[in-house]
Amino acid sequence: MLGSMSPVRWVVRCSMVAAVRSIERSRRVRTLRRAATLLAAGLLVAACSQAAGTVAPASPSPTLTAVGSCACGSGWDPSASHVTVDADDGAHIKGVDPISDRIVDLTIQSPAMGGFAVARLILPADYDSAPPSKTWPILMLLHGATRTHTDFSDINAAPDALIVAPDGGAYGYYSDWWNGGKGGPPAYETFHLVELPQLVQRSWRASTRMAIAGISMGGFGAMSYAGRHPGMFVAAASISGVVDTRLMPRDWQDPNLWGSPTAQADIWKAHNPADLASGFRGTTLFVSYGNGQPGPLDAAGAGSDSVETLLGQMNVAFTAELEKLGIPATIDAYGPGTHTGPYFDRELAKALPILRSALTAP
Repeated sequence: MLGSMSPVRWVVRCSMVAAVRSIERSRRVRTLRRAATLLAAGLLVAACSQAAGTVAPASPSPTLTAVGSCACGSGWDPSASHVTVDADDGAHIKGVDPISDRIVDLTIQSPAMGGFAVARLILPADYDSAPPSKTWPILMLLHGATRTHTDFSDINAAPDALIVAPDGGAYGYYSDWWNGGKGGPPAYETFHLVELPQLVQRSWRASTRMAIAGISMGGFGAMSYAGRHPGMFVAAASISGVVDTRLMPRDWQDPNLWGSPTAQADIWKAHNPADLASGFRGTTLFVSYGNGQPGPLDAAGAGSDSVETLLGQMNVAFTAELEKLGIPATIDAYGPGTHTGPYFDRELAKALPILRSALTAP
């Protein structure tokens, strides 16, 4: 969620978001064309993978999809791709777009999303050199409102985690949308927690151990997902997150998301981190937030930030629920600070060691 801004800045920000989406659409077209051309060599790719000793994980009648060119070797070359295994519902990787030697963007045909969806992978430093049998836990990072999966490009992953950063929509709120009771796309929760883990576990050497973190709207996603699925994540972190939707302004969400907060109160409650507090028992938690007043990372003369002020109130209510239930959490109520990138970066840097420690604990 963004802070208060002038109409001019809002138009500029919207234009930037539209440009990013245009770039992503063009990228998807390129990757799909490349995949379509190379699918004709599917038998050769499968034979090559078999020669390299590739064994598809067990799944009900898995479908193999050839993406890119065959790379027969113990490591992964970002200039080439490999045979991938579909998710149970048929979700499959349609394109692999290398961004750098350790960053790739996946274009996924997703039944949950009713079309194409994207996710960024940041590979561990030893991904190429590790034995083919080695797997890594998943660290899922969720972006904020009007942002994209590319926000985490400069995260320097430790060699003990595979970072997965899926797209969550401008205001997708990490939920399977209600859509007037009809359900259906967009189903972000199903894409993120069912399709995407299966794809990276089966095709990118990820293990089933997962941690999750998010910023702002992504902080909601991290805590809502962890609370709705106890035990799925060993750790969860929220940075300036929307963690108590009872205080959420109505113009922050689409009515098709969860419906009316009164008529569909049960749906709202079922997604609200504060109402899900009991589900965090046994999960390592990190929660940080400011109070919206100008802080040490703000420019001279900066004013107060009403968004972070409201989020601070949500976090006070959320952590009070945790305390009431005796659920421990690392809480960084750092006081002065606005809803801006420098604070997000600082707090994520604090959260990462806690998340990685939980991921690697015996």
